[in-house]
Amino acid sequence: MSNHFLYRHFSKDGTLLYIGVTSCPVDRLQNHKYESHWAADIDRIEMMRFGSTEEAATAERQAISAEKPLHNVTYVPIDQTNDLCRKLKNWMDLNNWRPVDAAKHLHVKARTVQRWLKGDRKVPNWVSTVI
Repeated sequence: MSNHFLYRHFSKDGTLLYIGVTSCPVDRLQNHKYESHWAADIDRIEMMRFGSTEEAATAERQAISAEKPLHNVTYVPIDQTNDLCRKLKNWMDLNNWRPVDAAKHLHVKARTVQRWLKGDRKVPNWVSTVI
């Protein structure tokens, strides 16, 4: 049996937090606990097994595009990312904030905000819930 999993993380209120793929769900959850600011919100995990890495990756792309998890950045449609970037810029302008100010409010590094604004990184969906 193949070990290629697509997983979904949900919050207590049922919000879809994240969709990903892995061959080792336990290790990947541990990574999220140490590296993802939203990991403490995980209340429930759903997993699906696939026959190959390619099948799991295709399902992941389709699921992220269709279900729009709050914290995924990869495979987010570019028009949605551009819209979030515009909203972020407008929000910063309204507050007369520099990237360092926005970063403090968003609990991210100033460099991350700068990358979002330059388009080097996609703005994650969760930003829209804060701004």
